[in-house]
Amino acid sequence: MNSNTNSRQSTNTRIYYFDAIKTLAIFLVIFVHYPMISDSIPSNLSMLLTYVAVPLFFMVNGALLLRKPIDVKKHYKKVIHLILVTILWKNIYIVGSLLVGRIFSNDLTPLNIITTLTSNNNIKSVPTEHLWFMYSLIGVYIILPFIQTFIGNNKKRYNIILAMSLLLSFGASFLGDISLLLSRLFATPTFNFSSMVAAFIPVSSLNIIALMLTGNKLHNFLKDSKNKKNIFSRPIHTIIASILLYLLGFFIFSICLYAREGKYMTGGYAGIPGAYSELGILLMSISVFIGANVLFKKKNCLLTLVDSRTMNIYLIHMFICVLFNQYLRSNLHHLHPGAPANLIRTIIVFAISFGITELLRQSKMLKKLLGLA
Repeated sequence: MNSNTNSRQSTNTRIYYFDAIKTLAIFLVIFVHYPMISDSIPSNLSMLLTYVAVPLFFMVNGALLLRKPIDVKKHYKKVIHLILVTILWKNIYIVGSLLVGRIFSNDLTPLNIITTLTSNNNIKSVPTEHLWFMYSLIGVYIILPFIQTFIGNNKKRYNIILAMSLLLSFGASFLGDISLLLSRLFATPTFNFSSMVAAFIPVSSLNIIALMLTGNKLHNFLKDSKNKKNIFSRPIHTIIASILLYLLGFFIFSICLYAREGKYMTGGYAGIPGAYSELGILLMSISVFIGANVLFKKKNCLLTLVDSRTMNIYLIHMFICVLFNQYLRSNLHHLHPGAPANLIRTIIVFAISFGITELLRQSKMLKKLLGLA
């Protein structure tokens, strides 16, 4: 998802496989929010597969932002606009929740309103939990020019920052999961390596920085591979490598999930804390990134349109999910909870979100005010 605060792709330089990645990602995001799933293995499997969505968004953002020097003045003006847009959408969700009866006026106090609007906190029953993405994006955008200035054109520095951010986020999380697995199997002591890292490095978005740097590095690597003889110079080899990497990532994620949850494919995985710092998810995301580079080289007008509207859909979709569950779900008795039913729900929510934001963006004032692309 590219906020309209990002550098947009011009027609001549558009990277078409990014359109496919972001279209897939926004569908997966809707799929996982307020899902219609059961406790079956297919349902749980479908939920596990959605965890590549957010990493893919950050990887594409990194590839787009870091491919050229950042205009610091314009960048921070856009960051301020993004902050204001996020606060406005929180207000919209609060008012909307009042109107549909999810909350009542006595649920609101000046303190919790101020706290909610100025932080990543949420008011109970107001569906703004998805806006954590906006706050994370804002935080990374604030420090990104400093990172780019430090790196400059120095590839060695870039690789050092990339390696450190990967090691201190995904690496620390993986070591923690291995510690939990050993404890589960052999009753050994556990160590939370991520907490150890956080105690010494006060940066809560190391995994996001790592994903953005990875996306940029991977895009440049794939672009350069076209003219070199290696495994990624032939499409069929790239696809095979992508599939194998995805399977490896899913295997690692499955093992780590068992270590953390003590279960596998049961219980419904609508929310796994720290999943976006899991090594398995990183590998799965990289595999999708690589595969899309091969499969979507040409322009697809539909994918390009969806790509350009992902932020619009993201901002409003959570409320549409709530309205669907509140007013439509009870009327769809023939849709039994499960992956197929959730797919139908996802398509409906996507279509409504797209339609409403398309109407709103016809007004130039609303388009700018709401941060619509």
